[in-house]
Amino acid sequence: MHTNTPAALDGIAVELVRRGLPAEYAERAAAELADHHGDLVEELRPAGMSDSQAATEASLRLGDTRTLIRNTVREYQRRHWCGRWPLLTFLFGPVLLMLAAWAASGLLVFGTFWPLLKLGIVGPHEPDGIVSMGEWIVDRTVLVWFLFTVPAVVVWAFARLARQAALRWPWVGMAACVLALSVSMVKSGFPDPALHPTTLDGKEFAADTHVLTIGLPVFAPGTAALFSNLPQILWNWFTHDLKQTAQLLFPLIVAAAVLLRARQLSLRAQQLALNGS
Repeated sequence: MHTNTPAALDGIAVELVRRGLPAEYAERAAAELADHHGDLVEELRPAGMSDSQAATEASLRLGDTRTLIRNTVREYQRRHWCGRWPLLTFLFGPVLLMLAAWAASGLLVFGTFWPLLKLGIVGPHEPDGIVSMGEWIVDRTVLVWFLFTVPAVVVWAFARLARQAALRWPWVGMAACVLALSVSMVKSGFPDPALHPTTLDGKEFAADTHVLTIGLPVFAPGTAALFSNLPQILWNWFTHDLKQTAQLLFPLIVAAAVLLRARQLSLRAQQLALNGS
């Protein structure tokens, strides 16, 4: 147990910054603890204690440094709703936010092109069996926006949320993993016998018809067959289409980059707090 000596109290601000608290809040909390320690010393001196005895007794009453730091961090985290319910926030929140962003994007596209369609400025898409350059560009734009850009923005948003609430990196990692698994379930593109079904209800898709499928193909006759075939199924799912691998890894890469940047900012803030103490 680390007793709260005045020297130990001097390092609390740096430790609070290391735990993710803003420098101003950490310095203010450390100053309040130091003032409380000083008040206890002043109260104990009239009882006949020497300065050293009063300081020691005040430190014992104040509590050990680790407990003070933990309580201060927790008190700060509880000021934010994500700090009060981190599991709900970072387990379910990323998918809900991503779905909301997808819905908003879809409504924006619909609101943009529907009036143009009604005015006859653009016509409905009629598959002719040939993937034109325009169709290819639209397909790649939709792919990049929905399956890469939106998840990246969601990861960044939850990393920022975690930083504001002084939550540790595992919560951001959880959000990134949830997004990675969710996005990797989506297959999107033009029909390809190796990647997508080319028929639906006996009707064959034209080559320039956009195909969207969601979900892992893990259905098998019986639980034993499912688990015995699952490694091969997952291997085929990700290796037959490199986009699936990219969709799985990209949110994790973004999370790693954001956390690395946050780490650099934290070290800089710690150094500033250390220089100011």
